[in-house]
Amino acid sequence: AERGFGVVDAALPAETVLVMRAEADALRRGGSMVPSESTRWDEESGKVQTYQKPNVLSTNLVGGELYFASPRLHEYCVSLVATLPSLVNQRWPSTRLSNQIHTNKLAVCMGDGSHYAKHYDN
Repeated sequence: AERGFGVVDAALPAETVLVMRAEADALRRGGSMVPSESTRWDEESGKVQTYQKPNVLSTNLVGGELYFASPRLHEYCVSLVATLPSLVNQRWPSTRLSNQIHTNKLAVCMGDGSHYAKHYDN
């Protein structure tokens, strides 16, 4: 938390990761994933600017028809956001993550220089 992020190696079994990767690839091949966008403040114009992240595709996991193409990804995200906020809030009391207000987004870095600029999600 001191660095502002966390990394957990081997948090999921390799078999589960392979299944979720196949689901993400099926979403990509099915056209459900689009170039991922973010926003940043532009000092010159004094406006919020939308930009595409280089070689990053994303989709929102919101159930419906997409659930059937990626059930494990959906269930993982729902489980994660249902349990993680209270665990983080207990461990780091200054954090105030909501366990009621959230969204789910799957982003896939395609390589070839794909990256995320440092940013805050709102």
